[in-house]
Parts: sequence; C-alpha cells; structure tokens
Amino acid sequence: LEKAAQAMDCKLVYAIVPNDGYLSIDELLTQKSEEVAKAISKGVSHSMALEAQGLTPEDQRSTVSRLAKELKEKMDSRIWDSTPRKGKKS
Repeated sequence: LEKAAQAMDCKLVYAIVPNDGYLSIDELLTQKSEEVAKAISKGVSHSMALEAQGLTPEDQRSTVSRLAKELKEKMDSRIWDSTPRKGKKS
C-alpha cells in the first residue's frame, strides 16, 4: 500500500474510525466514560443506600457527570475495559 501511495505521489495514512455512527473519537470517549461512571456510581449508590445514606437523583447525576469527565480527562483504562466485544452486548 505504501508503494502504491508513493507511486501516486501520496502518503499512506492509517486511521481508527469509530463504529456505530459516532461522529468523532471524542463522542465515543464521552459515551464510554459516562457508561463506566454510571456503573461505578451504581455500585457506590447501592452501598450507600444500604447504610441509609443514599443520594438524591440530582446528586447521582452530578456525581456521574463529574466522574465521567474525570475518567475521560485521565483516559482511564476502565473506559475501554467495558467495551463490548464483537457478538456481545452490554
């Protein structure tokens, strides 16, 4: 492929393109970060509820949003650990 590109006075470029109609990698990162943040928050909320320290729905949304932003900014590996494999749905 590289030789063919050179013959056409071009360069070969590899790209990773999101599936499922995502518009950008940023959009994909945002969605995956939110999914992981919701899963983490769900576990914590359950534990807190058992101790009668549950969060209000508004506090839960705020916590998920804050955690998702942090996961995305740090490129936390858990974003990709939760990615469904081919043939599986989460």
